[in-house]
Amino acid sequence: NNSTRISSSSSLRGWDVSCDPGKGLQATRMELSVGAKWVEQGQIRYDMMVGMRKAVSDVMSGVPGGENSFPYTFSFLYWEEVGIIDKELIQNLLISGGVIIVVVALLIPHPRVTVWVWVAIIMSVLNVCGYLYWWNITISGISTIYILVSVGLAVDYSAHIAHSFVSCTGVSRMRAIAALERIGPSVFNAIVSTMIAVVVLSLSTSYVFRVFFKCLFLTVALGGAHGLLFLPVMLSLLGGSKEVVKETTDSNDAVPTVVKCSTGEVDSETEVQDA
Repeated sequence: NNSTRISSSSSLRGWDVSCDPGKGLQATRMELSVGAKWVEQGQIRYDMMVGMRKAVSDVMSGVPGGENSFPYTFSFLYWEEVGIIDKELIQNLLISGGVIIVVVALLIPHPRVTVWVWVAIIMSVLNVCGYLYWWNITISGISTIYILVSVGLAVDYSAHIAHSFVSCTGVSRMRAIAALERIGPSVFNAIVSTMIAVVVLSLSTSYVFRVFFKCLFLTVALGGAHGLLFLPVMLSLLGGSKEVVKETTDSNDAVPTVVKCSTGEVDSETEVQDA
C-alpha cells in the first residue's frame, strides 16, 4: 500500500509514526517509562490512570487532533476495573436481591414468614461483606463474583427452615421447634459438609482460590447461623400460629364397609357405615 511506517527507539524513548502520502499523518505513538511509587492499592492506581489521561489531554489540547490523544498501557485494562467495580457490585446485589424477594414471596406465600426470610438473607450478605473487609479482601472483579454467589447460597438455609415452619401447625413456638427437628439436621449437615469441602482451599497460595475459600466459608457459616439460629427465634416470636383444620365427613356420603365377624363355627357379615 501507499502508507509508510517509520519506527525509531532508544533506551530512553521510542516512537512510531503511521502516515499516508495522500492523506497525511494517520497516527503516532510515543513510548516512555514512568517510575511510580506507592501505587500498590487499586484506587491509587485508578487515580493515577485518570490523572495521566487528564495531563495528556491538557498538553495536547492546543494541537489539532490532540483531543484524540490518550495514554495507554496493558495494566490499564485491570486498573480500569477499580473505578466501576463498586458500582457494579451494588447494582448486581440490588438486582439479585430483587429477584430473590420475588421468588421467595411466590414460593412461601406467607407475608409474616417471608419478611423474616428476607431479613435473614440481607443480614447474612451484609455480614459476609463486613467480615471480608476485616479479612483483608477488597472489592475486585473476583470478590464481586463470589459475593454475588453468596447471595444465592444464603437463601438456601433460611428458605428450608421457613418452608418447614409454614408446613407445621400449632403455636409459633412449637412450629419453630418442629421445623428445626424436621429439616434442621439436614441443613446442619449441608453446612458442615460444605465447610469440609472448601477448607482445603485455605492452604492455597492462589489469590483466586483464597478469596473463594473466604467468601464461601463466611457464607456457609453466617448464612447457616441465620438460618438455624436467628430465623427460628424470630419465627417462634412473630411467626404466628396455625390451627389444625379437621375435616368432617357427612354421614350421608359415607361409604358402606363390610366387616366380617367370626363367632364359633358360623361366619356372619355385618354392613356398617363409616362416619
